[in-house]
Amino acid sequence: SYHQRYPREFAHFKPDDDVAIAAQHRQMLVNAYDNSIRYTDHFLARTIDYLRSLDDTSSALLYCADHGEDLIDDRRERFLHASPTTTAYQLYVASLAWFSERYRERFPEKVAAAEANETAPATTHALFHTMADMASIEGHCLSKEASLVSPEYDRKAPRRYLNDHNE
Repeated sequence: SYHQRYPREFAHFKPDDDVAIAAQHRQMLVNAYDNSIRYTDHFLARTIDYLRSLDDTSSALLYCADHGEDLIDDRRERFLHASPTTTAYQLYVASLAWFSERYRERFPEKVAAAEANETAPATTHALFHTMADMASIEGHCLSKEASLVSPEYDRKAPRRYLNDHNE
C-alpha cells in the first residue's frame, strides 16, 4: 500500500486512508500515491543537499523509477503495474540525473550528453551502463550505446517490457 511508503508527517494530500482498491476509493488511493511521490522527492532533495555539502567533490546522482503505475486512470480501472496488456501509465516513468559543479567541470562531455539525451526513450536497462559510465568504469560488458551520458547513446535501440507473466 502506498500509505506505508511515507511517514505520516508527509501526508500532505488528504484524505489518504488505507483503503481497499476500488474505483470509489480512487481519490484516497491517488492521494496516498502522491504522498509517496512527495516523500521520494524529499528524499532525493536531501540526498542532493548532502552531495552539495561535500565541498569540491565530483559527485553525481542518478534516479529512475522502476515502473509506472495505473491509478484507476481510465475506464479500464487498472491499478498498480505489470498488467498483461500494458498502459502508457506503466511505461513512462520519472528519472533524474544531478551532477555537482566539480563533476560538470571534470566531465563536461558526459553532462552535455545527459542533457542531449534528456528526452530520449530509455529503459531501466540503461541504468547499469549509465552509472558505470558516470563513474568512468570501463569493461567488456559495458556499452556506450546504452549509456545516457554518452554521445553514442542509441535512441533507436529496442525497448522491452515484461508483463506479469515475464513475457
